[in-house]
Amino acid sequence: MSSPTEAPEPPLSAPRSERWTYFCPRHESSWLAEVIAADERFSPAPAGTRADFAWVHTLNETELAVFRSARVRGGNGVSGVEVLEDKFKFALLTQRDQCKDANLESYACESIAQLARVCAAVFADKNGKAEAGTWIVKDARANCGDGLFVVMSHNWRDVIASLTSELQTATAGRVPPSFVLQKYIEEPELWNGKFKYHCRLFLVLRADGAAFLHSHALAHVANKPYTLEPDHVADPQVHLSNVSKNHSDADLFHGCPIIALEEFFGSNRLEAVCTLFANVFMAARPFMEHQQAASDFCLIGADLMFETSGAPRLLECNVPPGIGNYDSHVPADQYAFTNALFSTLLDTFVLPALSGQTQSPSAPSGTETSKGQSWLQVCEPRSAFLPQDAERRGFNALSWKVYQRRALKGPGNRPAQPQQNQEQQQPSAA
Repeated sequence: MSSPTEAPEPPLSAPRSERWTYFCPRHESSWLAEVIAADERFSPAPAGTRADFAWVHTLNETELAVFRSARVRGGNGVSGVEVLEDKFKFALLTQRDQCKDANLESYACESIAQLARVCAAVFADKNGKAEAGTWIVKDARANCGDGLFVVMSHNWRDVIASLTSELQTATAGRVPPSFVLQKYIEEPELWNGKFKYHCRLFLVLRADGAAFLHSHALAHVANKPYTLEPDHVADPQVHLSNVSKNHSDADLFHGCPIIALEEFFGSNRLEAVCTLFANVFMAARPFMEHQQAASDFCLIGADLMFETSGAPRLLECNVPPGIGNYDSHVPADQYAFTNALFSTLLDTFVLPALSGQTQSPSAPSGTETSKGQSWLQVCEPRSAFLPQDAERRGFNALSWKVYQRRALKGPGNRPAQPQQNQEQQQPSAA
């Protein structure tokens, strides 16, 4: 892969005397609403008019028409991006050849019964030895650190029993959950040599296939020192670095330290991270082939962890990340960082698109933004792009449905069966 390049230098102001109009739902909590409302280059679109820019976190029927009619769509603006957001689909996606070397061994399970069978196979003794190590069960529909369970050979049956009981008492009509069983990183790189952590990286994936990594990120750090001792396997403040599981303990909470990727990662690891994302986005491209406009984009909050070997591992993608959930816990420097993040998002991906500057498939070049933040290109756009109507965009979901049906039954979604020991393999003497 070529070295990542910086996104285009943004214009200093809108290329016309009047303001650009925008639509952002009143319930929007992803920080963009606050930033764009304070930006003098934008004003709210009057009711019943077409907005220049629309940002929607989760679409509903009321907002769908407004969103689709806007000139530029952001937030959740790429059709088919759920293959990255949905943990169940993401587990199947990362079984594709492009992703296998960089991501964690994962199995997608359509039910608790299937999860139980997969766990039984994973934790089965192999020649009399329990070699499976540590795994993590994920409820594919849960967020904010909920629905995560660290499992080992001694406790996986208890976790299955608890999930089964919870499902039996769930409200009638609830859609049964799907699950992912993912290999746990047993030797993670530790924050200050002591605490488990992951990096919350920010990326933009554009509808034409181009992808960009933000130059700065946040570190999410677990409150308590890391250990794999069985007595601590159920302690979320040891094993879960999600902010939602740690911020309530003010005495132990590390905050969300800001990290500059080039300085914190180093050039070699940054290159490895860019390659990882390029491979993931290329693996997902067949399921996001049909789009409304090249300049539409989604914001991704990707959670990435390093092993002690330095190898990066992508845990999951949040599209878009709910950054506003913990605003009461954000110190002044992180508040300023997040404001700058969304401001440069407008500068780099919205204003140039409104000015017609993002249609070229050539690799962009440019300089760092005035706010000290920049976007590094990690994936080239498609060589050609044709806008598609809503009916054609439905083929993204159809392509995924075909792939999912095949992948669920494929060898990549089945753990290796335990081998019989030597004595069992010998045929009996006549």
